[in-house]
Amino acid sequence: MKQRLWTNIENEYVIEHYPNDLTADVARHLNRSSPAVANQAHILGLYKSDKFVHPTRYKKGNTPASKGKKMSPEQYEKCKANMFKKGHFKSRMPIGTITLRHNYKRNNHYFWIKIAEPEEWVLLHRYNWEKKYGPIPKGLNLVFKDGNTTNCELKNLELITRQEIMRRNTIHNRYPDEIKKTIMALGYLKRKINTYERKRETQ
Repeated sequence: MKQRLWTNIENEYVIEHYPNDLTADVARHLNRSSPAVANQAHILGLYKSDKFVHPTRYKKGNTPASKGKKMSPEQYEKCKANMFKKGHFKSRMPIGTITLRHNYKRNNHYFWIKIAEPEEWVLLHRYNWEKKYGPIPKGLNLVFKDGNTTNCELKNLELITRQEIMRRNTIHNRYPDEIKKTIMALGYLKRKINTYERKRETQ
């Protein structure tokens, strides 16, 4: 399938609306998927605004009306169950919010999506895959075909074994780009053939 290129008008819309609007709303307007919009926003160097992430935060310099005032014992008892414990932080981001996080261990970036309250987040590429195909079988790993960890489109995802991951890592360390691409293509073709043969055997 031919990749749909981004137009200048679409990029302008993303620049204007992505920081303050839900990614799903921007995607719906552009007739694109949320992962595609989030990925394009990353390419454009965009992030969610502070107003979007913390919609109820006081503006700098504003003083809360309750500052310096103590609760009565009765008020304290009523509010105690909903008070934050020291060190806790409650995000105001709504379900469906997509954020980009840096993985310092691997030195790359991954998109995460909020799927439930209060703070349930999952990796966006896993979310997209499992929404379409169900849970990932034990022993298999979900990887990015093009190596771009921010490209969460289904067509860029595939399941492979740990042995295959090790083999690919070896390939990347030993061969030039032209040979790498050829070996990867052959491996993909072989897996497709094996899948086809297994289906035939079960029919």
